[in-house]
Amino acid sequence: MGPFSQLHSRHKQVVVGLVVVFLFVGALLYFNPAVLTDGTGASPHSRGLKDSPLEAHLRYPLQQAYHKYKPSSTHYSITIVADMDKASKTDDKKWRSTLKSGTLTRNPETKKYTIAWDSEMDVTSVFNDGSRGMELSELAYFNEQLLTFDDRTGIVYFVEGEKVIPKHILMDGNGHIDKGLKIEWATVKDSHLYVGSTGKEWTTGKGEFVNNNPQWIAKIDAEGRIERIDWGQHYTALRKETNTLFPGYLLHEGIRWNAALRRWFFLPRRVSTDPYDEALDESRGSDTVISMNEQFADIRISHVGVNEPTHGFSTFQFVPFREHEVVALKTEEHQDKISTYIMVFDLEGRVLLEETLVGNVKFEGIEFL
Repeated sequence: MGPFSQLHSRHKQVVVGLVVVFLFVGALLYFNPAVLTDGTGASPHSRGLKDSPLEAHLRYPLQQAYHKYKPSSTHYSITIVADMDKASKTDDKKWRSTLKSGTLTRNPETKKYTIAWDSEMDVTSVFNDGSRGMELSELAYFNEQLLTFDDRTGIVYFVEGEKVIPKHILMDGNGHIDKGLKIEWATVKDSHLYVGSTGKEWTTGKGEFVNNNPQWIAKIDAEGRIERIDWGQHYTALRKETNTLFPGYLLHEGIRWNAALRRWFFLPRRVSTDPYDEALDESRGSDTVISMNEQFADIRISHVGVNEPTHGFSTFQFVPFREHEVVALKTEEHQDKISTYIMVFDLEGRVLLEETLVGNVKFEGIEFL
């Protein structure tokens, strides 16, 4: 046998070997999805998980920042952003917010997490509505840009160094209203960015109906084209399952798409069977985790941690390659007290980092970088 024949034979052996390995790994993940959940079994939200870590990674094609992580990663860089409400105005006719960065560390033996904050950076803008602006409510990495969202003006900014540059202005409701969208959440699904508000009808301070504008969302593609979609029926489906139909309410500040599970996740800030009341709302915080499938059906509900009535979810994100684990912020606005807490939990309801004080500022956005 000549050298070229030997090379061809060895090449075939290598190919056959690789095929066998991929078939084995694929079968292992298909028939034993708990491999991706540390053997703990499936939660109501994660039943049917069959995606390998590689497949989950490939579902983040526009999120270049995630490419440095691996299934074995134990250190994660996170950034959170502040919504200072009226306190965002500075003395020089600008409005500011704070980006706070840190490292989330996972102990592979205990499976618990710790957080260490590294730095803070102020960002400013001159754009405002009624002398209010830069009330930033979310972070999302999309199309190779870190985006942040002003819930006062409806402006979508991208963060560039120590600057924020306007990219889109999203208007309320169907987009044909002269009021900025009160943006509260954003998430990437496949090749689109989804942006939305509270999902709760707009009411007076005593719960009287005004309009359904906060139930519309914006769907943005990588070219910047914007489609407006009425999500009213999806929000209503969640409220039926949680016994919060009007005049009760669910108020959302954290909604994310889980690429590995192919499910929508909702961590509402407020849950109430009673009508909205501006004062009582402060004590209607949520420990609720809700998910639904890609067709907005198969609703599953669970609870996590200790329910502190004044604490409610303001944002969350799934840990890269560990999409059954969630890092979340909970905020408190009660009387004169403003605080933010960070926690980590899995979809089985196990708390992996107890609520830990971040500071006496309201942080409403989080992203892995």
